[in-house]
Parts: sequence; structure tokens; C-alpha cells
Amino acid sequence: MRTAHSELNPLACTDQKAGHFVEALVKRFERIIGWSGAPAGITVQETRYVVPGALITVKDGSTSVPVWIGVNGPRIFYILRMGEAADRCEAVFRFAFGGAAKVGWSFLYEPLSGTETSVWGTAETGHQFVSGTKERSMVMTQEGEFWINDLSLMMLSALRTIQRESLIVSPNFPEPL
Repeated sequence: MRTAHSELNPLACTDQKAGHFVEALVKRFERIIGWSGAPAGITVQETRYVVPGALITVKDGSTSVPVWIGVNGPRIFYILRMGEAADRCEAVFRFAFGGAAKVGWSFLYEPLSGTETSVWGTAETGHQFVSGTKERSMVMTQEGEFWINDLSLMMLSALRTIQRESLIVSPNFPEPL
């Protein structure tokens, strides 16, 4: 395990509201049903980058898909790292992420070393996701619930696209470049 990651206690994140968002997102990811018909396995690791976030791995059968989710105020980051060429990733994920683009997501396919590609999604939401303070219970806003649902649908779509197209997921963690 890399030193940039540790087991996640979402509310112990450096940014309490980002931690609350991640915790709610993980609970929603736990509803993902894989092709096997069983709930997908979910593992979470806190990341210690400039932007608060977490590495969340969704596993269905022999397919494991790690995604890095980061939250910077009203901006959300979604990063996959694939063991495929950038043009193939862009062509294959076009349909998977097409609906997300209609609600504000933009995607980039950054070629890395060899045939690896960093698939970057960012959404400028213009909203806060969590209300409340440390002293009071934090709750998800209506906008936060929307973005959690959207991220969960994106993850399900990515998982099924990877399985259907027999894509190679990079053994390296996705992370901000």
C-alpha cells in the first residue's frame, strides 16, 4: 500500500464536509449491483493530496475499478487510470459518460507512459454539497444528493463498460496528475 493512502475514516478527512460527502458517496456506491447480480465490493482509502478525496475501488467478480474522487468546494473530480490508449478510452467511454456531460461533467483522456491513460472528469457544480458544521450534524444538501447519485451512475456505467469491452484497468492508482 502506498504511503499517500490510508484506511478512510471519512469524517477524519482534513476537510470535514468533503469527508461527509465521501462517506455518503461510499454508502451509495454500496448499492451498485454488478453483472453477477450481487452487490459490488467497495474498499475506500483516504488520500492526502492538496484536494480532499478518496480512492474508492469497486469490485465485481474479477474486475476491480479504482476511482479517485476529489471535492474542492463546488468542484468534483473523478479520475480513472486505464491500461489502454487514450483514443480507445475516449471512444469506449463516450456513451458511458455521455449523460454526465449533459449535467456539467467534462472529460479529458490524458495519455501517460506506455499505453496508460488518465481519464479525468470534472464538474463545476456551483453548489455546496453539505450543510452544517462540526458542532451540528452535517447533512447532504439536495444538490449533494444529486451529485452523489450522478457519481454512482457514472461508476456503474464505467464498471459495466470495462467489463463489456474487456478493458484493462491500470494496476497504478488513479490520482491527480
